[in-house]
Amino acid sequence: MTRDVQPIWKNPPAAKKKTRRSVKPVSDRRRSETEQRAEVRRLVKARDRVCQGPGAGLPDPCASPFEWRAELEVHEYAQRSTHPGSHLDPDLCVLLCQHHHDMVTSPVGEMRALVERVGLIVRSRT
Repeated sequence: MTRDVQPIWKNPPAAKKKTRRSVKPVSDRRRSETEQRAEVRRLVKARDRVCQGPGAGLPDPCASPFEWRAELEVHEYAQRSTHPGSHLDPDLCVLLCQHHHDMVTSPVGEMRALVERVGLIVRSRT
C-alpha cells in the first residue's frame, strides 16, 4: 500500500517574486541615427537588389522562410566596435536573404569560419 507523502518543511522555500524588466529607453544617439540608417538601408537595397550571399561559399540556396521578417535584410559586415560608424556606410553593408543572414550571424561553427574567409565578416581593422 502506497501513500502520498507530502514533505514537511521547517522553513518552506520562499516564493519567487515576479520582477518586471524595464524597457530600455532608446538613446539620443540611436534616435538621431534613425533616419541615416534608413537611408543607408534604402541605398543598399537599391544597389544590390538581390541576395549577395556567395553561391560558391555557402552550400544552401537563398531562402526567406519566415513571413514575419523582411525577405531581404541589410547586413553590416564590419563590427561597430572596431569600425565606429560602419553601420552608416553603405560600402560596408550588403543585402542578404534571411537564410544567408542567419548563417552569417551564427556565433559559432564551420559556417562562421567559412563566412569570415569569404569576407562577409570583418573582425578587426586592416
